[in-house]
Amino acid sequence: MDSSTKGYIYALSKAEYKTMQCPFCGGQTAYKGKESFCTICESYLGPKTDGPSHSGSLTSVNADVLNGATDKLDGFLKANPKLLSEPGMLYGVGTLYAIASSYKYHDLYYAREGFMEQNSSNVYASLSMVSRSKEFFYRTLDSLEKLQGVDPVSLYLEFITNMRLNRILDARAALNKMALMNKESAVLLYANMVYAVGTRSKSAMDHIETLAGNGEPNSFYYFARHQAQARKLEDAEAMLSVITEKFKMPMAAYMLQDLRTLASKTST
Repeated sequence: MDSSTKGYIYALSKAEYKTMQCPFCGGQTAYKGKESFCTICESYLGPKTDGPSHSGSLTSVNADVLNGATDKLDGFLKANPKLLSEPGMLYGVGTLYAIASSYKYHDLYYAREGFMEQNSSNVYASLSMVSRSKEFFYRTLDSLEKLQGVDPVSLYLEFITNMRLNRILDARAALNKMALMNKESAVLLYANMVYAVGTRSKSAMDHIETLAGNGEPNSFYYFARHQAQARKLEDAEAMLSVITEKFKMPMAAYMLQDLRTLASKTST
């Protein structure tokens, strides 16, 4: 394990965080300071964040989604159609379907008896949830376009939605607009890190160090991802293990599962 990984693991293990409910996905997220990003959906959570009025009822929905079930989420959407005009809410819902899809995708067990119908069912369910997730992400972008928001937070939402859709050029366009407004804003600092790691930029560590120095929980995930990209798989796995013990962070948990699966295959 290299010294940087040891340093990040030590910093995270010693750091103390508070928790709050994300108004956009309903999950309990860790935070430190006045500005942070949800450890479940990466929504921006600042001192002036105005979440949907019915977001409290998302708590039980979120818990079910983390276990791959979307029945409550489907019911929530039918019961609260007005919320679906809010870009932040649309994005949060899109992320929830993506998380449920990841759960189903990773719940494949090839030692099941018979024809492993459960595996086939999970694959089809995962694909269906991916489709729903993309639907809500595109609806997020459409809603933002109609609102014509030009503030940094709206541009961040446009950026992160495009990143989740793997629309890198569109994400870059939103990032450029953010940079013209405020080069020191929290959303720009975070977006720069996400973009740098997502595009394997040589400047990735510079952005990670800035956010990690502020204690941003998700920066440790992006550090682990950066280590994995550099083929330092054991370092990435060690970092992710600490993250999943400390936070509820689906993207870290599934990446850790993938690395362990890869390790088990290469060792046989």
